Amino acid sequence: MLNGNKASVMRFNGTSWEQVGAAGFSADRVWNTNLAIDGNGTLYVAYGDNGNSGKASVMRFNGTSWEQVGAAGFSAALAQYISLSLDADGRPYVAYEDWILNGKVSVMRFNGTSWEQVGSIGFSASRAENVNLALNADGSPYVAYKDLGNNGKASVMRFNGTGWEQVGSRGVSPDSANYISLTLDSNGTVYVAYEDFANNDKASVMKFAPIVADTDGDGIADNADNCPLIANADQKNTDGDSLGDVCDEDDDNNTVLDAVDNCPLVVNTNQTDTDNDDIGDACDPHNDKVNMPLIYKLLLLK
Repeated sequence: MLNGNKASVMRFNGTSWEQVGAAGFSADRVWNTNLAIDGNGTLYVAYGDNGNSGKASVMRFNGTSWEQVGAAGFSAALAQYISLSLDADGRPYVAYEDWILNGKVSVMRFNGTSWEQVGSIGFSASRAENVNLALNADGSPYVAYKDLGNNGKASVMRFNGTGWEQVGSRGVSPDSANYISLTLDSNGTVYVAYEDFANNDKASVMKFAPIVADTDGDGIADNADNCPLIANADQKNTDGDSLGDVCDEDDDNNTVLDAVDNCPLVVNTNQTDTDNDDIGDACDPHNDKVNMPLIYKLLLLK
């Protein structure tokens, strides 16, 4: 065959298709090619590398030619269902069915020098197919796959910084799932599309929205609430710091606590109170009435 089943990439220039670098740029025959582009427009390609016993390899286009990213054939054994994704810093992650552990899922990333394992090797409970990788807004990897230990249903796992954990229940689809695709929106909602055996092999999409806590029940999620333990739906925050007024012990942020501040909502670090009425000059509309009889002060305040 032309170019010996090696990897090639083409792009559409607005009029016609053109080759990106050399045609058939990989060293040997490839399979499961997967393409990604970083924030600078650099192209990356991951594939199963026949010249390296079917292990995973990644190459990138440097503007002139294709070059290897780290070692060729970096996975421990044969890799299939290869999926590639890049984080915000352009670091490539690769997920695949890993035959060092009977076809379970493994994920590796390039640290700038070499490829390293993300969490444990072969972390899925059983053999997986149709592996698909995506990163959330924080760069945390998620993997969806056909779970052969659970009647071929779709399962999703994520890396929590220490280990891999299930997203929702294992086997989320009602029946066997094929051709699985995974993505996440900016809010962290996970979407999975697949060929749905339970619905005559038609397309189905499922989503998993993260559970957002609202401890004080004020309708504001804890991660956005300036007083997560005290209800304050209005989120009033006089001094503009990170705490709402109802839980801020210094509402004007003048280093004098509200309990002893004679102007708790107006900055007055010196606490000057000319007329000695326990209302600081900064917030007392009648601070010039020194020694005025109390009855007149009360009338003026009405």
